[in-house]
Amino acid sequence: MVFRCPVCREKVQHNRQREVNAHILANEKDPAHAPHAYRLKWCVCGRGLQTPQARSKHVPTCGRAKQEEATRSGLSIDNLKSGSDSVAVRSQANSRPDIHTPLGNLPQSSLLTTSSKRHALIDVTSICPRVSHSPSPPQVLLVSENLFHNIKVYFENSCRNIDNHGTVRAPDGTELLYDLCNDFDSYCFTATMLIQKSLYVEFRRALTKASALVERILLVEHPRSLACFLEVFIHLIQTGLPEVTSLLRDFIKGMSAKVTRKGHPWGEICRLLGELDSESLDQAMAQIWKFITDIFGSELGTFNPFAVSVRLDYIKRVYGSTNYLEEERHLRGLLAQSGGIPQHKTPRMMLNLAHNLNRQGYYREAEEMALKVLGLLQKYEMYAGRIVETIESLKIVSQSQLDLGHILEAEQTMREAIRMIVGKWGEQHPWVPEFKNVLEGWLRGWGRHEDANLLRGEIEESMGKDDEQLDGVQGLLC
Repeated sequence: MVFRCPVCREKVQHNRQREVNAHILANEKDPAHAPHAYRLKWCVCGRGLQTPQARSKHVPTCGRAKQEEATRSGLSIDNLKSGSDSVAVRSQANSRPDIHTPLGNLPQSSLLTTSSKRHALIDVTSICPRVSHSPSPPQVLLVSENLFHNIKVYFENSCRNIDNHGTVRAPDGTELLYDLCNDFDSYCFTATMLIQKSLYVEFRRALTKASALVERILLVEHPRSLACFLEVFIHLIQTGLPEVTSLLRDFIKGMSAKVTRKGHPWGEICRLLGELDSESLDQAMAQIWKFITDIFGSELGTFNPFAVSVRLDYIKRVYGSTNYLEEERHLRGLLAQSGGIPQHKTPRMMLNLAHNLNRQGYYREAEEMALKVLGLLQKYEMYAGRIVETIESLKIVSQSQLDLGHILEAEQTMREAIRMIVGKWGEQHPWVPEFKNVLEGWLRGWGRHEDANLLRGEIEESMGKDDEQLDGVQGLLC
C-alpha cells in the first residue's frame, strides 16, 4: 500500500506507516525506541519513518526536506525545558498577571491551562493523545494530519499576498485590515473579565458581539484569522472556560460550512479545528500556532513585519502566562537581532517585554520600557499615527503605576487611554468596555463604590442590549 507523509506529502511505501507515526507522535520517542516491528523507513522530509541506522546518516536533499530542517532549527517549544543564559534567574513569587488576566498568578506546573480540574501537566510538543497500535489509524490522528496539510497549503499560498512591509493585499489589490479580528479578540477578552465579576448577562452579550463578527472574519480570510481564533481559545481555557472554547469552535465550524466553498482549505481548516479532540485541544492549538508561525517565517523572512507580529502573539500566549523567563529570553533575542536599529515592529517587541517585566514584578522597569516606546513613537516618522501602540503604552504605564502604589496617577493614565480610544473610534469600540472594566475593578478595590457603579453603568450601556437578529448565537452561548 502507498501512504503519504503527513508533513511533506511524499509517498512512502509501507503498509504500517501510519501506525508508526502514531506511535512516535504519542510517545514522543525516536523510532529507535519503537517496537522492532515498527522500525521502518522515513520519507524524504526526515519526519516520516526509517531505521535508526539510516536516520543517523540522513541528510535532507529535496526542497521540502531543507525547509523542514530549517523549521526544526527555529523557535522550539522544547526550549521550555532548558534554562536561559541570556536572562538572569529571577524570583517569580511576586509576579503579577497583566490586566487581561484576572485570575492571579498561573501555576508553573501547567504550560497552557490554569484549570486544574480538567488538565494536569501539558506538553505542547505532542498533538495527539496516547494511541494503541491498532490496524487502522485513530480518527484523532487522521484529523490532525489533514488539518496540518490544509494549513500548510493554505498559508503558503496566503504568503503570496503579503509584501515586504507586512501589508496583506486582497486579490483586487486593496489592503486587508485586521480590525475584525482585533474586535473579536477584544470582546472575548472582555467576556472573561465580566464573568470573573459574575456579570453573566454582560458576559453573554460580549460573546454574542464576538460571534456576530465570525461570518465576516471567515469571508475576509485575513491570514492572521486562525492565529486570532487560537489565541482566544487558549485564553478561554486558561481562564477556566473550556466549554466556551468548544461552543465557539462548533459555531465557527458551522458558519464556515455556510460561507466557504466546499473543499476550500480555509473551510477545511475551520471544520477540522472543530473536530480536534477536546482532551488534547490546548496541546494541538499550541502546535498548530507554532506551525503557522514557522510557515510565515520561512516564506516571508524572519523579520518581515507580518511574520514578527504572528511570532510575538505566539510567544505571548504560549510562554507569557506560565514561563516568564522563557518569554523574556525570546523577546530580548528578537530585539538583539534587530541590532538596536528601530524597525517596524520594535515598539511591539518592547511593549510585549514591558508586559513581561510587569508580570515578573519589575514594575519600574516595565514603566520605563513603556515610556521609551512613547518616546520612539514621537521621534521617528515611520511610527507616525501608531495610536494603537500609544494606547498600549499608556495601559502598561497605568498598570505599573498601580503596582507601585501610585493609584491616582494610575487612574489618570487609564482615563487618558480611554479618552484616546473614544476620540479615535467612538464609545462603541470594543476597547472601551475592556479598559473601563479594568478601571472599574480598581475603583471598587479602592472602596470608591459610587464611582465604580457609575462606570459599571457606562460599561452596560456600551455593551448594549441583546440584538434580536443574534438570538441563535445567544442561545448557543448562554
